[in-house]
Amino acid sequence: MLQRLDAHIATANEALDSLARDGGIVLCNLIPPDILSQISTDLTPHFSSFWESDSLFSTKSRVVSSIAAKSPSFITNIACNPLFLEICDHLLTSTYTCWYGTESQEIFTSKPQLNAAIAISNHPGNEPQKLHRDDMGLHHRLPAISAQEYQPGRDAAVGIFVAATQTNQKNGATRFIPGSHLWDTERRPDEGMAVPVGLEPGDAFVMLASCFHGGSANRSDRERTIYSAFYTKGYLRQEENQYLTLSKEQLAQYSPEVMQRLGFAASEPFHGWVDLKDPREALGLGN
Repeated sequence: MLQRLDAHIATANEALDSLARDGGIVLCNLIPPDILSQISTDLTPHFSSFWESDSLFSTKSRVVSSIAAKSPSFITNIACNPLFLEICDHLLTSTYTCWYGTESQEIFTSKPQLNAAIAISNHPGNEPQKLHRDDMGLHHRLPAISAQEYQPGRDAAVGIFVAATQTNQKNGATRFIPGSHLWDTERRPDEGMAVPVGLEPGDAFVMLASCFHGGSANRSDRERTIYSAFYTKGYLRQEENQYLTLSKEQLAQYSPEVMQRLGFAASEPFHGWVDLKDPREALGLGN
């Protein structure tokens, strides 16, 4: 069973110990009701059409992306929650020492960056999501280790799932395999090892991206809504930000191949999207 801590008194060190052992932890009452209500007010109007494909999410899911432009409260209180940021900083910050010239070494620090922020509403009748690791988008490969061997830097990303509605096994709670962050990447997931992560509104499930998990089927008569954000290592990006150097008109002059090389294409399986679409499609430039 996953450890549950009261977010009002929990320390980052307590959470980090649980994450090293289990790969996930529940922080109870992380987001107060008034803030949860504000985020709901911000995002509810943007839940529109259902997901059109059976990949990634179920076909009875509605997903809201581009949240930084839609809910400052989400970004401030969930994505940048102080306790969550302290956890991410400890696990994902990279410090690199190298020679710069011949007289001294330089120390460079790269802080984590927000990798994605989405809200997901699963309606009654939705299908279960396939068990997966969220670091697959980063092509992250790991050897098997013990919990005692776990060290910061092993994971490439850390995520948080905040319940906007009550979440239980019947209405589609995330099912999660404790300890799967310690496995070799080649090891196949086992549904029999998965446990449902029940949450009350405002509770948060923090998870290492190397853990197997997936949304469950919603067999209830009510929708289940969660708010999710993931951080990744800050250096996992282009050295030169191409996206801010080109206008749409300038980009349109290039071939699809050149657009892809500039970064205007999703990396399989799904990294680099805009509003859950290939960036060229989002810009009206094909895909």
